[in-house]
Amino acid sequence: MLKLRREYTATNSPLIVLVFLLFPLPLSLCQTAQLSSRAKTGNPIIEGWYADPELRIYEDAFYLYPTTSTSFNNQTFFDAFFSSDLLTWQRAGRILDFADVPWTTDRAAWAPTVGYKDGSYFLYYSAGDGVGIGVAVSKSPAGPFKDVLGRPLIGDYVFGAQPIDAMVFMDGQEGRGEGRNYLYWGGRGHAVVGELADDMVSFKGGFREVTPEKAYVEAPWMLKRKGVYYFFYSVGGCVLFILLTPFFLVLPPCSYVNDEFRKKKKKT
Repeated sequence: MLKLRREYTATNSPLIVLVFLLFPLPLSLCQTAQLSSRAKTGNPIIEGWYADPELRIYEDAFYLYPTTSTSFNNQTFFDAFFSSDLLTWQRAGRILDFADVPWTTDRAAWAPTVGYKDGSYFLYYSAGDGVGIGVAVSKSPAGPFKDVLGRPLIGDYVFGAQPIDAMVFMDGQEGRGEGRNYLYWGGRGHAVVGELADDMVSFKGGFREVTPEKAYVEAPWMLKRKGVYYFFYSVGGCVLFILLTPFFLVLPPCSYVNDEFRKKKKKT
């Protein structure tokens, strides 16, 4: 799971402040700094510590589904946020509370992902630091969601993949669930995909490992553009992505976009 952390920054250093006091900046640089500061006002868009944000468009609004970034024992629920303009956000609090889902062990609520089909919204979520991936349902993208199965949808390691960091990928028109729907997941260096059944709370068949060859850690993410599938993932220090050929979603061959960029750079 991708985590946000407070980091030391140079602008917080008392030495830097002292230098600014002793050697004031030219007026032109000060004006530039003021403009830069104004351009960033409004960030962060949401107060608090959050990680793993997923953005979806439902009912003509933007919905943001994050992890609450705190200690594992205090990660016991999910909040959501929604906006019509990406600037002003409203909070939908506790769209799913682990107190209502006993199998979760009431801790480590991670990486929510929400899909839609036939008038219902399906929230897939990680629970208990590897206890499993669950699924909950609601008639509204703002919840509240109710756990469907009373157990994990995925409770075991599959092809070495820890059951965390699910991502629901809807391969229909505009991602509205009319086509084939897939669930990607996996930590501990392995990624897996399974095709969801029509009920969105079970799988049609078996699973397939889709672990990239290079440095996969966790947090899989699939996008589609003009018939080409792009697979993003965390490598522990940054994010890489690979390019999948569009003849079948979950099968190689594939090529690394990063490598293609390197080749083009060498030629120039």
